[in-house]
Order: sequence, then structure tokens, then C-alpha cells
Amino acid sequence: MKKEIWKYLTKVNKLQSIFKIILLTILFINPILIADDQSNDLRISTSDNNSSGCDLAVAGFDTKEQFLSFFEKLKKAASQKDKKALSELMHYPLNTFAKNYPKSIKNKKIFIKDFDKVMSTKLLDLIQNQEVEKIFCKSDGVMLGNGEVWINVYKKQVLVTTLTSN
Repeated sequence: MKKEIWKYLTKVNKLQSIFKIILLTILFINPILIADDQSNDLRISTSDNNSSGCDLAVAGFDTKEQFLSFFEKLKKAASQKDKKALSELMHYPLNTFAKNYPKSIKNKKIFIKDFDKVMSTKLLDLIQNQEVEKIFCKSDGVMLGNGEVWINVYKKQVLVTTLTSN
């Protein structure tokens, strides 16, 4: 009788061990697979012959929609030359490198007051005509044009952090 009980317990222990291994595998490998899926969801295909595209996760974005929603607001505000709307999309102090305005802007009020010095027609056109397929991403953020505009995630909020205009 003892031998039969021992055999039974041994079989149960082996099954429990196998079950534990399967469970641990699911718990530890599945999050890795999920994370990989999410990072793929954050890629934007680009037309620069780079098959990997722009990885928004590298730039600090949580979702592709987080960037795309901001990008559309920025383009709309630029196309309407809406000073107030654009001022809401900037991070302050805002780094500006304009020919006639090479300084940092401290707040929205100054941005609106000095709008024409900071936001040239060329810069507004660049923003409104920027194609999402032609953006560039790296850990410093998302670049529009040739570095005229940099967009970053700052305290979970998407904002323009740098403007360069000639």
C-alpha cells in the first residue's frame, strides 16, 4: 500500500512540476512577446528606404495614436496660423533658434506676442506640409523637416520642445 501511495505522489509531483514550468514560461515569456507587439505598434513606416521606420517608443511615446493625435493638432494649428492653439502645443521654456530671435521663450504669453519672429511662414509651411512618412525618430524625440521642429514627450504630455527658423 505504501509503495502504491508513493508511486501516486511521485506522478502527481511530476505533473505539478511540469505544470509549474508551463505556468512560469507563460508568465515570463508572454510579457516579452506582448512588449514586442506593442513596440511594433509604435512604428511609423517612413519613406527613407529604412525598413524599420520610425520607432516612436524610442522617442518616448506610449502609443502611435498619442503622436498622431498631436501631429494632426500641430498641423491644423499651423495651417490656420492659430497663435493660441500653437502656444498650447509648446513646452516652456521653448528653445528657439530663429535668425532674428535666438533665445528661449519663457511662456505662452511671450510666444503669442513674438509669434511672427518665431514662426516664419517657411516654418508654418513646413509643419502643415510635413508627411508622417517623412518624420525621423530617435531618443531625443521626433524631428520634422531637417530639424526645424522637435517634438518630445514631457511628463506624459506631447509638446514641441525646439523650433529652428531662418
